[in-house]
Amino acid sequence: MLKKVLFLILTLPYVLWSQVNIPNQNHAWISKHAKASNALKLYAFPESHKAFFITNEGRLAIMGSYEGSKTTLSANLERLGVPFKIYPRTFTADIDPENLKELLSIPEVIYVDAATRFNAPRKLDDKALAKSNVSEAQNIKNPSLMGDDIVVGIVDVGFQTTHPTFFNETGTQYRVKRFWQQKYANQMGPAPYKYGILKNSEAEILAENDNDGSHGTHVAGIAAGSGFKSPDLKYAGVAPKSDLVFVGIRYRNDSIPGSALGDYLVANNAIIDGFDYVFSYADSVGKPAVCNLSWGMHTGPHDGTSLFDRALEDLMNTPNSQTGKTQGRALVGANGNSAQHEMHVQINLNADTAATLAMDRSRNYYRTENVYCDFWAEKGGQIQYQIVLIDSQDNPIVQTSYRDFSEDASFSETLSYLDDTLFCLIAGTQSYPHNDKANVLMMIESNKNNRFIKINFKGTGTVHGWNSGRTYEWTAGTFRNYIRSYKPTHWVNGDAKHTLGENGGTSKAILSVGSYNNRVNWLNFQNKFQSDSAVDEGEISGFSSWGPALDGRLKPDISAPGQFIANAYHKDAVPGWLSPYVVHKDVWNNDDVYWVLLSGTSMASPHVAGVMALVLQASKGQLSAETMYDLIRSSAQRDAYTGNTENFQYGAGKVDAYKAVIASMNAMRNNHIDEEKPLIIANAEALELFNLKRNVHQVNYSLYETSGRLRYKGTSASKVLPIPGVKTGLYFVQVDTEGSSFTQTVWIETEH
Repeated sequence: MLKKVLFLILTLPYVLWSQVNIPNQNHAWISKHAKASNALKLYAFPESHKAFFITNEGRLAIMGSYEGSKTTLSANLERLGVPFKIYPRTFTADIDPENLKELLSIPEVIYVDAATRFNAPRKLDDKALAKSNVSEAQNIKNPSLMGDDIVVGIVDVGFQTTHPTFFNETGTQYRVKRFWQQKYANQMGPAPYKYGILKNSEAEILAENDNDGSHGTHVAGIAAGSGFKSPDLKYAGVAPKSDLVFVGIRYRNDSIPGSALGDYLVANNAIIDGFDYVFSYADSVGKPAVCNLSWGMHTGPHDGTSLFDRALEDLMNTPNSQTGKTQGRALVGANGNSAQHEMHVQINLNADTAATLAMDRSRNYYRTENVYCDFWAEKGGQIQYQIVLIDSQDNPIVQTSYRDFSEDASFSETLSYLDDTLFCLIAGTQSYPHNDKANVLMMIESNKNNRFIKINFKGTGTVHGWNSGRTYEWTAGTFRNYIRSYKPTHWVNGDAKHTLGENGGTSKAILSVGSYNNRVNWLNFQNKFQSDSAVDEGEISGFSSWGPALDGRLKPDISAPGQFIANAYHKDAVPGWLSPYVVHKDVWNNDDVYWVLLSGTSMASPHVAGVMALVLQASKGQLSAETMYDLIRSSAQRDAYTGNTENFQYGAGKVDAYKAVIASMNAMRNNHIDEEKPLIIANAEALELFNLKRNVHQVNYSLYETSGRLRYKGTSASKVLPIPGVKTGLYFVQVDTEGSSFTQTVWIETEH
């Protein structure tokens, strides 16, 4: 009897108590609903509600996919009395939580996701223009290409609308045409969205005091700032004469109100609505448009099938409301800043086991260890997972049971032993309808930061996971296969592959941009020498996320200067510690104005958005997004850093504005021939002449490299001019016929 008593006394504390938290009875049904995303399943648990984006009207911001009748879906949503917008395969809406069951019962609805902190996007910043040959691109034509009559849409937060860079180069004309501030609680937003306030007039826009940091100001300046009030317009953007449209993203800031340091909770549907508004405005004024997105996240399949990515494709395939065409619009996005975090892990199982540690990289600054991770299992796998709280010697403290990976369910569980507590909030989807993969979303917390969260896997198949760090703060996560010198062989470490972000990085409809280093030293506004870089000038930024997309597509598409980029900065967001990075300070309308160095793919993306504006202008908005993306990739620079082939760090290479503009002009000419002027169109093995005034019997022609060196000289008895041995590149072509001559710049794409 004594042995039995001792056994009970010794083993009872091992699991002092294990509590399975009970869902809210009003929404318990949603925890296992096949049409609900993992994030939405968690609404069943009251402790998760603080993570959800709740609008000012008390509604959930949701995004969904559907099939069947758009008219029937519209009628059903109207019956629910909610604001919504329907695209060809997706829809966005704000829904009363009590109407969720009715929404999910609509036959046309396939899948619904809610905006939460689990899937909220995050913000991802002179010399850079020279690296991309922007000046050469601007001066190809006379008058120069400066983005005239192109709309550049910036969907972001933190716009100083009064910054002089948003005026023209003399400060006499204001260039911001619209500002939709989504965050306000009223119904004065543009139709059909019915939220926020739309500022239409110059006076209204200038009076809008947007003090949510400076991210939007800097991003907009890179793409399209005039540089006014900077020395000799030194800090102008790429398309300084374009029209600007700002969309202040609807968000919740639950940490530091009115500060860039706050933890923004952004609704994905607000971003889609923002893009849609920019394109609608551009359609209404008859101008091409490009939108930039310098935000991203890591919740999603990373293969282009997320609801957000599908919505982007729908948006780009929606015809212009005035012309019925889809040409003349583009999307550019930041690829992400997570390459150094080892926040992606790939688990390969063959009837065996594996494990990884899910850690927050800032764990030493918090009393608790907290992570949220998103795992996706390839179709056909038979996999189980288990969560274990361990000490530094790999001794288990508490652990969950093993669960099947492919399970339509969510659960909340608290496990305790002595003074250790492990809290798990888990949601699973057996088969996501748009890629047939199983998905498990985990929010895990230990009440001590000296414990480790281990995730065990067993079975057969492949799992990819992304660790975004703490659930309620902006930190970075990582996966580790060691604790100090302890390194079991079956533990798997994280890596840089597939760290591209959802939103700006994974979609087939967006041109994704990586970052390379722009400078290694500079003089600040006090004329003090500064130096701060771990990589060479021109080398890929250490933070710039790697591809490929999980379906194998090249991502990023292109790279651009994104590290230590000087541009406009919000006057109300300049702390003292930023002084080394302030490169210019001036006064405008009795206010201090600043230009500051920032780094991130957030800065590389608007650089390419500006290049896209030049491409749109050069091609008169006549090219499709797919064609323009191809032209920017095919005209990329390659050097000793990029290597000679495309890769998953630089993409196709470094953006070259000059070559991209020339290529777009040539592509446009292929479709739209001006019958009044002679024209050369380049094919793989020859040049072809068009629009000559009369028949010719002999054509003398010469090809010169951009350096001026003669590359090829020939004579032809027809309008077809052979170019044997000429390699891919940009050339000046001189043509002499009987009695006339002309010169044209041509981009030649050959097989040599």
